[in-house]
Amino acid sequence: CAMSSAYIAAAQNSDCSFSPFNVYLSDESESKSNIREKPNGDVILELDNQNEYFQLRIVDYKDGWLKTDHITTFNYGYEISKLEGWVHHSIVTAFTRKKITLYDSPSGTRTTATIDVETDIVIKDICSGWVKVQYENLSGWIEAEWLCGNPVTICN
Repeated sequence: CAMSSAYIAAAQNSDCSFSPFNVYLSDESESKSNIREKPNGDVILELDNQNEYFQLRIVDYKDGWLKTDHITTFNYGYEISKLEGWVHHSIVTAFTRKKITLYDSPSGTRTTATIDVETDIVIKDICSGWVKVQYENLSGWIEAEWLCGNPVTICN
């Protein structure tokens, strides 16, 4: 997934501080999902999400890569809490916690569309407490607080 250089620049702009939020692995490949030491770096952990759901707390963003500092499993209930690593945005997703209005920019005023509650969305970019998401042909910015990174509940 190619990202617009304008959005990458926005996410890395000093005006775009970062607020942690949760996502979950949704890698549809038949191989294990890789957590890397840095973007495009060496693999430090492989997760088998064919048999397990993994929730990741995202604490940073760089060039389409999301940094996690906390990984939790749902079926077996264990945590990998001391690990810091990077995962590509194309293999994670989140649900919407309520009916969401998409905006044209972080803290934007112009709406572009709405997405229903419990919609599975793709993370495209991050700026402050805002996340650029995509759902089918819809794209826009939402506040991160309305994302749910738990694949087995809607995070009320």
